[in-house]
Amino acid sequence: MSASPRMLCLLLALAPASALADLLLHDAWIGAVPPTAKVGALYLVLENTSQQTVHLGRTTSADAARIELHQSVHAADRVRMESRETVPIPPGARVDFAITGHHYMVWFDQQPAPAPGARLQFQVEVIGATPLSVAAEVRRPAGTSVNAVQQQGPAGHPHEHAPIDDANVHDHH
Repeated sequence: MSASPRMLCLLLALAPASALADLLLHDAWIGAVPPTAKVGALYLVLENTSQQTVHLGRTTSADAARIELHQSVHAADRVRMESRETVPIPPGARVDFAITGHHYMVWFDQQPAPAPGARLQFQVEVIGATPLSVAAEVRRPAGTSVNAVQQQGPAGHPHEHAPIDDANVHDHH
């Protein structure tokens, strides 16, 4: 298999539970946000080529104050983010962590927020196995300008991160 410069393939053959030997990580990136922003989003693609389900859990980083796993849920002409504890990846499945699905919300512990081109390091928990090491580049989503990112927020989409019903649910507008 050949790897493109933007693709990170992780084959963790020494990890317990052989499923990790076949867990592939592609295209990890963080949406650029204005320098004063306190929150951004981490996106990536994971493929499970093993014969068993892999469960992702918490994510940590020395570059972030807090990271939460979320899933965008569409209902009544609105999109809200719901916090998740884990994400199962069935055998043979591909999961795109994206604006419209699962993603990690990252609260920055540094100011200004990381600029496009910066690289941040993350550790993604894999339940029952060795965590994945992820390097993600900060970049603008395709087709956006600096002004659009500053006006629209993380990942170029207008949305809020204020609780609706409880601390684990947020709205995208």
